[in-house]
Amino acid sequence: MKKIGFAVLVMSALTSVSMSASAQTPVLVNDQIHALGELHALGQNLIFIGDNSALYVSDGTSAGTKLLSNIQIPLYPVPGSIAQIGQLAYFQANDGTHGNEPWVTDGTQAGTHMLADVNPGPSGSNPSQFIELNGRIFFVANDGVHGAELWVSDGTQAGTELAVDIRPGQAGSGPYGMTVFHGLLFFAAAGNGGSFAWWKSDGTPAGTIQTGDIPPTLSIGAPFLALNDALYFIGQDPGNFVWHTDGTTSGTYKLVNSPLTNSNLVVCAGHLYFGASDAPNGIQLWQSDGSQAGTHVLLETTPGRSPYDINCAGGELYFWARSNDGFNDVWHSDGTPAGTRSITNVPVFSPPQYNANFSRFEANIFFAARASLDANTSSGLELWALDSSAGGAHQVADLNPGSADSSPEYFTNFRGTFFFLASKANGRFLWRIDASTPPNPPVPPNPPVPATALGTWAHIFIFLLLAVGAWAYRRP
Repeated sequence: MKKIGFAVLVMSALTSVSMSASAQTPVLVNDQIHALGELHALGQNLIFIGDNSALYVSDGTSAGTKLLSNIQIPLYPVPGSIAQIGQLAYFQANDGTHGNEPWVTDGTQAGTHMLADVNPGPSGSNPSQFIELNGRIFFVANDGVHGAELWVSDGTQAGTELAVDIRPGQAGSGPYGMTVFHGLLFFAAAGNGGSFAWWKSDGTPAGTIQTGDIPPTLSIGAPFLALNDALYFIGQDPGNFVWHTDGTTSGTYKLVNSPLTNSNLVVCAGHLYFGASDAPNGIQLWQSDGSQAGTHVLLETTPGRSPYDINCAGGELYFWARSNDGFNDVWHSDGTPAGTRSITNVPVFSPPQYNANFSRFEANIFFAARASLDANTSSGLELWALDSSAGGAHQVADLNPGSADSSPEYFTNFRGTFFFLASKANGRFLWRIDASTPPNPPVPPNPPVPATALGTWAHIFIFLLLAVGAWAYRRP
């Protein structure tokens, strides 16, 4: 008994002295308010879509999580129904009277209001693609007269108006892929003849011009990614390929004549990355400097790697691909062949095009994954973490126990805390992971003892415990 008691005492002392960081544990923020979609850090608060598709706000505490406005915000299968621009968020919402119209919020009740009633009545204007240029907000909306066209707002109801009527009439031009490029709005839109073309605009009728034609058989996929002096996108003609455009007819062409399969585009550390065919080696990871000559397979590996959900986190590349054991797991790349490799130590995989991108928080890269239990079964979709300094992956928590999915997504770093949405058996909620070291600790009233001195006293304390234990052990 003395041996056991002494061992427990010493282990307790060692634990209290070392103060080693324990595994990060997710904390349920509020178990009464459901969080259905979107999550944005706005000022001193988070906003998200909650019960009844209404707008909710949270300061990261249970008491500070509450209804912000009882409007209804459409939920989409992909992120994007709320566009954060600076310290404001723009979105379409329905207050039950005006239909879907443009709204704005600063995260407070007083600062949440309809921007303008673009299409008076219950039909709504269905605004989308909110984007900022030179201090003004542009979006696409249908006022019921001009069709879907480009609108502009200075943030006030009086200052919200039709910017330009590219295609007169109720059909509208349907601007698509709104991107700020070289200080102007760049997008695809239909002209008078109904054919889609490239356009650029400064937000005025005189400053809105067609810059080039789009091949009539080309179907364009947004978003457009800027790299150097061009934009890149996934176009279908008829297969999916990476396309290059500078806004001109001659400058719109396939970057490489290799079809994409279940891949996205990402710009990371000055290069474009994507997964495309490299016959006869199957789908491989490609790297490009934006030129056709500078586009190549980054690492020629075993056929069938099939990289997908490529993400840039902390300036480095993370993606899913098949490994030698036949399972899909996490890969990392620093942009060189030698620095591209599988880094997970357990067989895990994630559904393609899932909304939970790789996200860095402290020394960890968080992601959502299923563990492959055997060739035919897997665990639920849960939160995992990769230690970016030591390597290796582990499941952070089984938030929805068993084979059920918690489906964590919308990873957000906010005020030194990691937030995300995930499900339990009784619904979907807001969760957080606190920092291992609290941000901005209070200044102690007296100068702290140097770390070396603390370590010395700790060793003296442990030595005395050992001595007392040995003396107690030898007593008859």
